[in-house]
Amino acid sequence: MTKLKAQKLLPLLRRFEASSSFVIARLAEPAEAISGEMRLPRFARNDRMRKDENMKRLRLNNKVRRTLRGRSRGFTLIEVLIALALFAIIAIVFAGGLSTASRAVTIADIRTRAESLARTQMESIKDQPYNPAPTGGVANYTKVDAPEGYSICSFSRTSPPADCGLLVLGVPWDSEGDTAVDEDDGLQKITLVIKHDDREIITLEGYKVYR
Repeated sequence: MTKLKAQKLLPLLRRFEASSSFVIARLAEPAEAISGEMRLPRFARNDRMRKDENMKRLRLNNKVRRTLRGRSRGFTLIEVLIALALFAIIAIVFAGGLSTASRAVTIADIRTRAESLARTQMESIKDQPYNPAPTGGVANYTKVDAPEGYSICSFSRTSPPADCGLLVLGVPWDSEGDTAVDEDDGLQKITLVIKHDDREIITLEGYKVYR
């Protein structure tokens, strides 16, 4: 009975042993054969893909570093000198433009004040009483106050140059002949010259009529 059982169990043991050897051999292999081609296990393929991606990133980073290192090499002495020369030229042009603009504003302001002063003086003479001139002479009229740096001058019979005395001069005038006369017939020509720092700025002509 025992011998019969042993004979039945022997094929089963051999079959189990063969199966166990096959499984152990398969686990020990680095790759498995599928459809006649060798393929890596899934975990091995994923690991290899990660390594490839890391290598690509490393190569890209190296290229970027080399590019940036090449562009940040600094400036040469010639480039610095050229930049300084351009900066100096631009600064000179800009300063010259500012100076010209400032001078133009100053000149315009001086002329505006001179015109205002001349008109004010002429209106003041028209408001003053008529002063008859002596034969062969000139009439005198009071000046208005001039700002600092400005002076009010007027032409006499012998002018120019203009007379910058204390009074404004009125020359007897012939309107038909447009010339000075010796006798005052009720018409005087007044020529004002406004100066700034002894430089003539504007000339204004007007007439004083006896009424």
